[in-house]
Amino acid sequence: MQALGIGAIPSAQRTYKGYQLSLSKQLTNKFWFTFSFLHSHTAGNYRGRYFAETEERDPNQTEAFDVPALTVNTYGALPQDRPNQIKAYGTYRVTDSVTLSGTLRTISGTPIDATTDPLGGSTPFLGAIYLLPRGSAGRTPSLTNLDLGVAYDVHDSKKVKVTFTADVFNVLNEQKAVRVDSQFLAAGVWRGAYYDPTLGFIFQSEGRGEPYDGYVDIKYGNGDGILTPDEWNRWAGSFAGRFQTTEQLYQYLRTETVDVNLNGTVRAVPAYPGFQNCPVNLPSDLSGCGGLNSRYGQSTQLEPPRVIRLGVRLTF
Repeated sequence: MQALGIGAIPSAQRTYKGYQLSLSKQLTNKFWFTFSFLHSHTAGNYRGRYFAETEERDPNQTEAFDVPALTVNTYGALPQDRPNQIKAYGTYRVTDSVTLSGTLRTISGTPIDATTDPLGGSTPFLGAIYLLPRGSAGRTPSLTNLDLGVAYDVHDSKKVKVTFTADVFNVLNEQKAVRVDSQFLAAGVWRGAYYDPTLGFIFQSEGRGEPYDGYVDIKYGNGDGILTPDEWNRWAGSFAGRFQTTEQLYQYLRTETVDVNLNGTVRAVPAYPGFQNCPVNLPSDLSGCGGLNSRYGQSTQLEPPRVIRLGVRLTF
């Protein structure tokens, strides 16, 4: 693969490091309390047996290392990385029959990525290509969750205890994003460039955020007009460690060109035509740039809403 200009496929790596402080104390005969603080970091190029980016549900069958393109920029903070987690739990015995309980959890958000279409788009690969180092495009919001409960013992004998319970989960009804869309480029390759003195560059097949096929063929291949998986692998490899922020990536996509001979004249054709008419700086409203996935960074999964649970517990 190195002879083809493609890096070797790395070994799977996943490292977890952390430390935890835990305190547990019965303050009185009626009040019991526990507290924990966890600081940790999970990094690597392999998140686990499931490949969440493509919604795979078959364990141990991920495409993570199928081709070199899918290993580019994959080392970094993994999706399960939450640097800080604080948990507190307590119970208070109001009477011999009534017990109150509460749980408070505050956890950091998870890393955000910037990728191509995880379903492959117009590239020959199924799987997301990381345009930035993994986990370097920000984090989802931190989450705070409060649960409260009450238990009432209505019958307590030496053999059987009957308890009515009422629990409220997510009392604050916080519904922040726990997962967001990480696809930065809108899917769609541009094919067959022409130049019109009045209209400018015209393409036989218009795409969206993915590159002009001639750019990949000329810069990362032999310019024979035929795109091959090796050329796509080299294109993906060109992003390895190259950019650190979405703004840097955006500026590159907006300004990159390739010299192409069109009807006897060499012209600088936009490498990513979907960014030709985009704002100078990365817009806050991504729908203002046709090359970007307008859903990038927006929630794909929220916290569960407030839930009330009533129950009866029998203890033998």
